[in-house]
Amino acid sequence: MSEYDVMVDLETLGVTPTSAIIQIGACTLDERHTFLASIDEEYYEEMHRDRDFRYTYTDSTVEWWNQPEQAGAKESFRLARYDTMGAALLAFTSWYESVTRQEEYPKIWANSPAFDLVMLQHAYRVESAYFKTLECPWKFWQERCYRTFNSEFGHVVSKDWPDDLIKHRADHDAIYQARRLKLIMDRITLEE
Repeated sequence: MSEYDVMVDLETLGVTPTSAIIQIGACTLDERHTFLASIDEEYYEEMHRDRDFRYTYTDSTVEWWNQPEQAGAKESFRLARYDTMGAALLAFTSWYESVTRQEEYPKIWANSPAFDLVMLQHAYRVESAYFKTLECPWKFWQERCYRTFNSEFGHVVSKDWPDDLIKHRADHDAIYQARRLKLIMDRITLEE
């Protein structure tokens, strides 16, 4: 594991590969560099009003976000706001390339790649029609699954949620996952 590896987490309005992304969060595994992009709600309202089906919604997910217990996470979406998905992806690409440039093939972790990274790749394909230079900054063989690693080895460390992080805020979820991944790897290495 390299300090230039990246952990990614998304908050979305559904669970399919075409779902609307409302937050992109990421951090390097050393936690020195973090990224958060919240997509402006007006952007999605406009898309929905104009019947733009490039991104989809699931009613149950939208209802889940509207529950009172999600108020803290929703409030945090007001940070680092981007007007469009394309603008958020341009910012993420710039951040990703700046923090991984020291590593030829950094790993990109997600919980799981079949969810977060597939949705991001769909967004890159959609938005590249409008931003011609926009392309996904990693290759499939760089992807790693935090969910699998955690299910196999996560029992060796505490699952307690730290007080300094907000659940369901994408950058905080990425930090939590990166911390656990490092703790698990350190514990496994010590036990070997």
